[in-house]
Amino acid sequence: MSESSKPNGLSVRIEDALSIAVLTLMSVLPLMEIAARKWLGGGIPGSFPIVQHLTLWITFLGAALAARSDRLLALSTATFLPKHLRGRIHIFTSALAVGVTGSLIWAGTDLVSVDFEFGGQVAWGIPVWVAECIIPLGFAAIAGRLIYRGASTITGRLLIALGLLIPLAFGAIENPHETGLVLPASVVIILGTALGLPIYCALGGAAALLFWEEGTPISAVPGETYRLSTSPMLPAIPLFTLGGYILAEGG
Repeated sequence: MSESSKPNGLSVRIEDALSIAVLTLMSVLPLMEIAARKWLGGGIPGSFPIVQHLTLWITFLGAALAARSDRLLALSTATFLPKHLRGRIHIFTSALAVGVTGSLIWAGTDLVSVDFEFGGQVAWGIPVWVAECIIPLGFAAIAGRLIYRGASTITGRLLIALGLLIPLAFGAIENPHETGLVLPASVVIILGTALGLPIYCALGGAAALLFWEEGTPISAVPGETYRLSTSPMLPAIPLFTLGGYILAEGG
């Protein structure tokens, strides 16, 4: 096993450090804001949108960490299947997940490219597209780990990687509303979900499929993810989770 694939590899340590740094900054900025308002008579300009966009980052960093340890949320029904079928089923669901994730990488890249040309700034001179870069990068990290962890052999991993052809095939179709592919593709997603397809793939795949049929740009999917992840109330969730963890570990 190469150093880069070991749990203590450099890339893993960088990822862990970045996640800790983002979560720490999310925790410290509101405290600094409170202190500044109390003792300096004014808050820190731009701190609130920064915290909102740090929530977006911790969302995708957390998803990448979950994929690294094979803990993406999914149904466990595949464990009830005969052992000789589990490996093949896992390759199928992993390939389908890679296909959906590949579509989301494509969509996220499209969103970033649009905001690169027309987007504004978050705060502190940080462009919106820089904050959004975590969307395609996060999905790319997840896809890579789905391929790596989906099988233990090179052949199995190559089969899973073929899932990346799914978004290319759908993207090559000129009149999607005339194909009648939505129903069979939806059945495949439902079947995959029942067999262990990650839940985010079921939701994101179904949304992307419906947008594709209507001719709506697929960037609407990560666009809605961006909107939800940067909502004003969402930062409270990881901060409350961190607080609960600290209290639990501190006795």
